Amino acid sequence: VAAGIVRGTKRIVCCGSCFPNCCCTFPDYKAMVANLNDNWAPSINAELKQHRIFVDAFHFWIYVANGSGGGSRHDFLLIRIKHLPENKNEGVELPASKNNDIIDNEPVM
Repeated sequence: VAAGIVRGTKRIVCCGSCFPNCCCTFPDYKAMVANLNDNWAPSINAELKQHRIFVDAFHFWIYVANGSGGGSRHDFLLIRIKHLPENKNEGVELPASKNNDIIDNEPVM
């Protein structure tokens, strides 16, 4: 299911210079993360709840300089696995997918 969500995410055109045959596209990571956290993670988390574990999708990117005044952006989409703290007085509450701490760095130009 998760792989289908990732493959089905639309791509964003990053420039208009080569449109309509644009080769300059990248996945919409913000939509991908939201879709995974809203439509995939809840069913996985329901299974993992008994083990006090939950998963969520997470995106970040880094810029790698090549030493010649240029470089490239590298995006990472991760599935995080977290252990829930033990609370003997209450049931396990999973984080709401809309409120987790997803980091989505925007490029600085």
